[in-house]
Amino acid sequence: MEKLLREKFNIGIFNMDYAKEQLKEKFKKLPPDIQRELLSEDLGLIIQLMGQDLKIPPEQALDVEYAVVSVLVGTSHPKDFIRDIQERIAVSPDKARVIAEEVNEAIFQPL
Repeated sequence: MEKLLREKFNIGIFNMDYAKEQLKEKFKKLPPDIQRELLSEDLGLIIQLMGQDLKIPPEQALDVEYAVVSVLVGTSHPKDFIRDIQERIAVSPDKARVIAEEVNEAIFQPL
């Protein structure tokens, strides 16, 4: 579990704004279902497969994963999710909205 946490929290977006101890504290306060999702190896796979379906290169799919993790951890507000995707992978607002809808259906809603 510690290894998976390190992998998720070594993402550059978190290292800039949050100390690792702050992230660990945030993680401990999350509901169990969100903790499980963050620790799941399926999260990255789901986003990679989604990226393939939406014609998003793997590097950009990783940026989408970072945006998803930041919402789940609470370092980014869900209302900023579409804009975050748009800025991170340089897509149109419409494409960012499509990606966000897919993420919402596959990841956020089941939680």
